Amino acid sequence: NLEKKDSFILFFFVFSIALGGFSQSFAQSSGYSKSQIIEVQTSLKNKGYYKGPIDGIYATSTITALKSFQKNNSIPVTGNLGAITLISLKKAS
Repeated sequence: NLEKKDSFILFFFVFSIALGGFSQSFAQSSGYSKSQIIEVQTSLKNKGYYKGPIDGIYATSTITALKSFQKNNSIPVTGNLGAITLISLKKAS
């Protein structure tokens, strides 16, 4: 029974490390730098769209907030940080 518990703890630890790496690679593979994502998250949070942590990770919560912002500002809803979206985020600050 103790071996199963130890195996689970080891699995959870390894999984957590792998997931953290996945999140970081996802942000990097999105084409945006961590600082760009932090700036967008901060802007979206200040406008009441984003409720998550300011962590620089381009994950579901950031994309959902971005889509809401785009919809409410008559910008094509893509969830991407296109030029129109970035300009609108900065303008509306």
